[in-house]
Amino acid sequence: MPSIILILASVVLSLIVAHFLFKRFKVLAPFDKENKQNLFMSKEESIKYITERAELTDEESVGLDVLFDLISGIRLHQAFEDEEISKKWLTTARRAIAKSEQFDPATKEEIEYATYEIHRKISNKRQLLHPSIKKTSDITLGQVMDLKISDAITVQGELIETNFHSLSVLIYEKDSLAINSLKLAKKKISISFWKEMDARYKFNTSITTLEKNKQSIILHLSLPKEIVCVQIRTHPRQFAEIPIKFRQGTLSTDSDTGALQETFSSILFGIVNNIGPWGCGVISHIPIPENTILILEIPMFDQILHVKGSVRKIVNHSKVFTLHIEFHEDTSKHNILQIYHYIFAENISS
Repeated sequence: MPSIILILASVVLSLIVAHFLFKRFKVLAPFDKENKQNLFMSKEESIKYITERAELTDEESVGLDVLFDLISGIRLHQAFEDEEISKKWLTTARRAIAKSEQFDPATKEEIEYATYEIHRKISNKRQLLHPSIKKTSDITLGQVMDLKISDAITVQGELIETNFHSLSVLIYEKDSLAINSLKLAKKKISISFWKEMDARYKFNTSITTLEKNKQSIILHLSLPKEIVCVQIRTHPRQFAEIPIKFRQGTLSTDSDTGALQETFSSILFGIVNNIGPWGCGVISHIPIPENTILILEIPMFDQILHVKGSVRKIVNHSKVFTLHIEFHEDTSKHNILQIYHYIFAENISS
């Protein structure tokens, strides 16, 4: 009888431990019945699961079907949990498309575009499920932050120190004068920041102490209880250092016909410091007003991409300006694919 009790007790203890591991570390996540995710799926099951969860378009779903015929995608559904699986699938798919002889160049371009979009949507879902920043030690020093102080004023600052009990933020000189008159000690503060190539995060904290001098203010803050991912970048970005030429466009009305006509300035020079399929950042010594249309000439591999975009935001850093540019909707798929190749370090001839 005692031995039976011991056996039952050990079984109960094992179940409790397994439940704890599942909840705390998700060690059994691939077999989670709540997610209805099997370790292996048939082609049809996998396409249906990925299409619904990643919210693929009909065109992308058809492209996925073609890709499953070219390569094995039997485990692609696990890419929602595992980044390495999606990376390997993307590389294998791109190589298979390049080597395939059953498609003409235009069809290959359509399938490859769908491949990158499928990968992007799966990655976006994974970022929401598994954000890369969960505690203050995950935040890189030098991170630019927006600080909203007691719902009264919003200023910009830079993370300069973090440790096991606090973090410190340097308020930029241009904003330090605006908050000098506030009684900051013990004030509640809401902080948000955009991790450049990833997502926007937010957390709440309070000011414990501060240091003031003539040019700046350093705020010492208590550690937040939680950091929340509130927005993800829908299209991937890659850091870059690409010297470019660009021209500034203006719209004017033709005096004879009344029609709008577009003219462009002489050539200006800048450096692309990050780039994605639908936008880029450009460092310029000349301030360009928001909503200005630009034509950019971006050298990429053995080609010059001519891309039209609009300035959505301009940031001034000691008389050096960063232009945040959004590409226009008529950007060709060929140009978008070239940018995707750059982001994932894949020369088109590889």
